[in-house]
Amino acid sequence: MIKTALALKHKELPPSINYAAPNPKIDFENSPFYVNTELRKWETDDKPRLAGVSSFGIGGTNVHLILEEPPHRVSTTKSRRNQLILLSARSQEALSKSRENFVSHLKNNPAIDLADAAFTLQVGRKGFKHRMAVVCSSREEAIAALENVDPEKVRVQSHADEVEEKSVVFMFSGQGAQYVNMGRNLYEEEITFRECVDECCDILRPLLGLDLRDIMYPPDGDEEAAQDQLKQTKLAQPSLFVIEYALSELWKQWGITPQGMIGHSIGEYVAACFAGVMSLEDALRLVALRGELMQRMPQGAMLSAPLGEKEIGKYLNDDVSLAAVNADDLSVLSGPFEAIEALEAQMTKDNVEFTRLHTSHAFHSKMMDPILETFEQEAAKVALHEPQIPYISNVTGTWITVSEATDAKYYARHLRTAVHFSAGIGEMLANFDYIYLEVGPGKTLCTLARRNAAASQTILPSVRHPKDKTDDQAFLLNSLGQLWLGGGYVNWEGFDTHEVRHRVPLPTYPFERRRYWLDVTAPTATTQRPNEKDNEISNWFYAPTWRRAIHAPQFDGAGNDMIYLIFSDHDTTAMQEQIRANTQRAVIVKSGKKFQQIDDMNFVVRPDDEENYEKLVQALKQNNLIPGRILYAWQMEKAESRASIKLGMYSLLWLVKKLDAFGITSEISIVVCATSAFDVTGAEEILPEHAILSGACKVIPQEYQNIRCRFVDAKQGDLHRML
Repeated sequence: MIKTALALKHKELPPSINYAAPNPKIDFENSPFYVNTELRKWETDDKPRLAGVSSFGIGGTNVHLILEEPPHRVSTTKSRRNQLILLSARSQEALSKSRENFVSHLKNNPAIDLADAAFTLQVGRKGFKHRMAVVCSSREEAIAALENVDPEKVRVQSHADEVEEKSVVFMFSGQGAQYVNMGRNLYEEEITFRECVDECCDILRPLLGLDLRDIMYPPDGDEEAAQDQLKQTKLAQPSLFVIEYALSELWKQWGITPQGMIGHSIGEYVAACFAGVMSLEDALRLVALRGELMQRMPQGAMLSAPLGEKEIGKYLNDDVSLAAVNADDLSVLSGPFEAIEALEAQMTKDNVEFTRLHTSHAFHSKMMDPILETFEQEAAKVALHEPQIPYISNVTGTWITVSEATDAKYYARHLRTAVHFSAGIGEMLANFDYIYLEVGPGKTLCTLARRNAAASQTILPSVRHPKDKTDDQAFLLNSLGQLWLGGGYVNWEGFDTHEVRHRVPLPTYPFERRRYWLDVTAPTATTQRPNEKDNEISNWFYAPTWRRAIHAPQFDGAGNDMIYLIFSDHDTTAMQEQIRANTQRAVIVKSGKKFQQIDDMNFVVRPDDEENYEKLVQALKQNNLIPGRILYAWQMEKAESRASIKLGMYSLLWLVKKLDAFGITSEISIVVCATSAFDVTGAEEILPEHAILSGACKVIPQEYQNIRCRFVDAKQGDLHRML
């Protein structure tokens, strides 16, 4: 078969060696067959070459394979100017070695197609927990970036935590974020983005009376005039919608679809359209009308102040309205020029800092009241549907309901009432550890989200700030790389939809060659098992049985030399008092998102991260807190099966491995506690993922001679009795 495959590859027929003459009874002359006696080209009539391979077994089992030559390789197409290089490994050492190997490969292969190399890494390598992403435009830049890992200078990110696939939230920017040439490089180079922008602008042309592309992407020298036009509300709002909709479609093609969305004012219309509440044509018509109606209103002013909704209340009156609550300590007020000037004087007197916003009108104020009825009437003509993707309402600051999304009156209220962005983003950040992606120009919503977010949450922009001169495509790919680093799913085939790329040979995974053989001393005496087979089938199986017994805590007589190591997320106060009453000490370990040493006797460990157990055991050894007894009770309640296995089986094994790795050979007694692992009374709701811990309890003493294990199936309230 190998010989035939090579013949197909080289398009040549190898000779049959040692052939002299055929059997005289074979009539080759009157048949299409012949014996090939020399290497010759395999000619065809433009049809694919085919070959048969037969294997005839003596026992009558025969195999016949038909091999066909592969199709002609399609030539690659022009690639993006910028490429996203991805590297990952199971450890930091392996990641570093992968980086070195890849750099060496680039140096030794100057003719390599960087786009094909990036494609191979994207679709041909599994993503491990230690990751690195580099955006570069040439082989030389890739080498320099990987040789000098500096996140500030070369846009390299490395992620060392356990990576689990995370969902994404889209955040759509509001008015004020627009600027001339926003996403211009994307329009010129990303086909999906350009097609969406063109489709929207073609729909808007009769509604606006102009081609919006001429304003967003003006010729050289016309930028200043275009910027003045783009400040007009009737053009600003449609332009923002177009850019954000095109970006969302581009992210979608790359496999990034949101589990939730939030928009800021006009941004909510993009969320509604993307969620299927309204069609693209209807959404653009409403957005164009909204901007036109607002433009007709008398001009006004808006200012921002570092005050929360409660504190800002004393500055509100009949003329001054609350336009937006962007953070717990950041609000926007809106009203006529005279009212805002009087407000500025009052805030100056009160020593309150403020910033006048560059807006032409007093949005979300009573100055918008005259257009509400007209807008509601037009909204009533639109076919509104139930949202297919949940999103936050600016009006309520929580998830929009079906009745709100399908009610024309809601969109009139949305135009008039304050934007409760702070409450909405707070609702998401407090309950969902997602990746938050600003889909629009600039980083305004990223900044507002970070004011409420935990340090570990990933918040990313899509388009650069106007003062940032980074190439738009490179900026977007950098965010895509960071999304991948944070555990976001990416459809790399979708990423290359408009390109033809080939896989190329690259350095393989740098295995670390660690030795796992166990050096076990043979026992001095062995018990010879009988060779006879027990013919009684009933003796081949066994089942656990239960008998009643009274259990009381058994404290070691070693006085305060005994250390208890207790893994429990429940209240352990009573247990600690019992231990202290017997002049012994207890170290408490609770589960959390990352390792923390609260004090000498209290720790927090991330259960699904093996490195956390290394840090824990290292701290115990440094503080001379070697445990004599371990109470492992993290599985005392029901959890999702996959998480339960991580919290139980792997967590326990990692703990034991680290105890051995740090040379702890003293006698240790482990009591493993779980609930509903076995059918004892016949009335329990059995949790089989808890029962697998019994297997670990059987194996651990066989692997580590200094450790004894007991497995206890108990209720949460009985935890203190497990000592």
